[in-house]
Amino acid sequence: MGEPERIHSQRTHPQHYFQQQNIPKIIPRATYMTIDDIKAVNDAYIVNEKRKAVIARTNKKADSYCCVCKQRNHSTTGHK
Repeated sequence: MGEPERIHSQRTHPQHYFQQQNIPKIIPRATYMTIDDIKAVNDAYIVNEKRKAVIARTNKKADSYCCVCKQRNHSTTGHK
């Protein structure tokens, strides 16, 4: 019969054949993004970082209040 496809491929195209072709495995992002795309990604990143900062500030403020009597920065002894 015939040889398996893998052996045929190795025989007709030695390993160095594939290594000599300078085909990038991953296309760098900058090669197919326009300036507007880059600005949009940057703006989205900034918005996300601001959102994270707001959440962190909110959580910090919430931690400083007593969850029982809603007073700020006091000992919780005596609460049930």
